[in-house]
Amino acid sequence: MTMYKYELDRKRLCQSHPRLPYKCLRKLEDHAVAKYKKKGKFGTVPDDWNNIKNRKSKFIREEPPSMATEIRRLIFSHSETTTAIRNAGAAHGMKFPEGRIIRARYAGNAEYEFHSMKSFKAPIQGDYNVKETPKAITLTFFDEKTFEQKFINLTADFISAALIEYCINNKIMMPKNAEKILDLTEFNVCMDINLESMTESGGSPLKLDE
Repeated sequence: MTMYKYELDRKRLCQSHPRLPYKCLRKLEDHAVAKYKKKGKFGTVPDDWNNIKNRKSKFIREEPPSMATEIRRLIFSHSETTTAIRNAGAAHGMKFPEGRIIRARYAGNAEYEFHSMKSFKAPIQGDYNVKETPKAITLTFFDEKTFEQKFINLTADFISAALIEYCINNKIMMPKNAEKILDLTEFNVCMDINLESMTESGGSPLKLDE
């Protein structure tokens, strides 16, 4: 009887206070445990009250760990993007127009859905936690000798893998386990790097002389 009433009241307590923080619910729960422990007349008080008290109830939300997110953005010039694309394409036997990239923009959904490289997934994407981007990107090449502009469509995943390889070859530091997302601006191709770090640690705090 005691355990049934305790579990019933605990469920009612958590459902009636859905927005209370975890610590407040924990204090209210401890008060309920003490109350039913004192009133043994409802039934036999079990010997494992401490285990019941310390057990996390399925009705109480667990307090999420504190995380700090570090955000970096690598901005690649069109000259750097041109070098990265040509180096990655040479490894796959791909040919690109002469000249250099002067513009990069997202293409329509049809260009991606019917792209021959839609299923392209480089191993480096998984090794360096590169987020998949189901989009096609239109690159504009400008040939300074003939003054011609030519266009080519590539998948965002191929460009992401090419830029990661470019960073590795040029010793541009980046956390391997951080999430990396490709993005475009009006003048540059960018790579956003998001790294989550635990803010609670059992060790001693850092000092200025460290």
